[in-house]
Amino acid sequence: MFGLGFWEIMIILLVAVVFIRPKDLPVFIRNLGRIYRRIMSFSRDLTDIAREIESEIRQSELLSQSVVENTAKKKPVGTSSNLNTVPEDQVMETIEKSKKEKHQ
Repeated sequence: MFGLGFWEIMIILLVAVVFIRPKDLPVFIRNLGRIYRRIMSFSRDLTDIAREIESEIRQSELLSQSVVENTAKKKPVGTSSNLNTVPEDQVMETIEKSKKEKHQ
């Protein structure tokens, strides 16, 4: 519980008994219990929110990955990835032919 050992808890209880009147001690302990429950509830809520955020992030990553994969599958044949397979000599010949035809 909060990283406190047995002796730390005993010292806290001893200080509480010394500084809190005995008739107010049950009310004090009840209030401590309520505070502890609220803290634990808040902690659980934060954990749940963190899990939801992680789940949303995972879903968006999977969705974006599937969109990228689908886009890659639908790529037309004449895309830039296929343009690099044409030999440079062939490209130069085509350019020269078009220049000659233009001048004629």
